[in-house]
Parts: sequence; structure tokens; C-alpha cells
Amino acid sequence: KLNLFLGDRVKVRDLFFTSLVASDNGATLALVHSTGLSENDFVAKMNDEARRLGLDNTGFADPIGLSEKNVSTAREVAKMARAAFDRPEIRQAASSREYRFTTENGTEKKIESTDYLLFDPADNPFEVLGGKTGFTDRAGYCFVGRFRNDDGREVISVVLNSQGKNERFKKSKTLVDWVFSSYAGKY
Repeated sequence: KLNLFLGDRVKVRDLFFTSLVASDNGATLALVHSTGLSENDFVAKMNDEARRLGLDNTGFADPIGLSEKNVSTAREVAKMARAAFDRPEIRQAASSREYRFTTENGTEKKIESTDYLLFDPADNPFEVLGGKTGFTDRAGYCFVGRFRNDDGREVISVVLNSQGKNERFKKSKTLVDWVFSSYAGKY
């Protein structure tokens, strides 16, 4: 879904939230351009950060995640997510069901999350703290999410190459429920 259009003038904060809440690639690319770096320089900084985090099997070829040359593992995606979710502004965006703002041109925008677990009406034995969706033909439907149980323990779940848009959320719920029930009191 397109959330921003040619000629829309928005604040960097609005690009940031649109990028993370709606998984909007156009907003992400505009956010990259707002840094003053070229796309290649931005990708180089992404790869530098991956090395800093010890992600030896992760490499980025583009800033928005659509290149088939972007690579990682589930373990390293979880490490990236942990580092990202430790940042309050990312945690806030990743846990938002929606984000509303008005462009500088006066157009009101309502951005809805692609993280369907934030809207899940099921009585889960855990709290959904937020997540990020992704998709490419090669990687399939992907999701990384952060969850907390009643004891206050947290876990990050990563699902890669799911066959369907909703399947990634079902698999995440199954994994998280299994971890919390299997390791209750053991960690």
C-alpha cells in the first residue's frame, strides 16, 4: 500500500514511523535520502553496524531489504532485532498499531501496522511487544517479533520463508507459546 505520494512534504519522524509501522519501502528510501548519504554510503554504514554487532553471516546490498543479495540467518536477525528493540523510538514504532500525522501540505495520513499480531484478538498467554514484517520472492514472508510472558520474561521470534502472509504470524505464535511453556521457570 502506498502511504506517501510524490509532492508530499513530511517530517523525518513521519518517514521513520511510516517506514517501520507500515513497512513502507518508499518511506524507508526517503528516510535514507534524508540523511544526506548516498544509498551506497548508507548501505556501507549498515554493513559496518552488522560487523559491530558480530553478525558475520549478514550482508546488505540495498537499504530497503528488497535485493536478493541481502543475506542473513534467523539467529542474526534475532540479534539485530534485539539491538533495534533496545532503542526506545524503534520499540515505539514497532509496537504501534497505527500512526497518524498531517503532511506539511495539510493532508491527514493514517498509517496501519503490517504486524497483524498487534491486532490479534486471541487470548494469548503472552504479550506482543511489536515486530517487523518483510517479504521477497526468495525469502518468502518473514516476521521478527518481541514477546513477553506473565513472568516478565521476553523472547524474540524469527520466522523466515513462510509460505503465506498470515502463516508467518501463526508460526510465530506457535514458537513463542512453545518457548514460554517449555522453559517456564528454567531461564
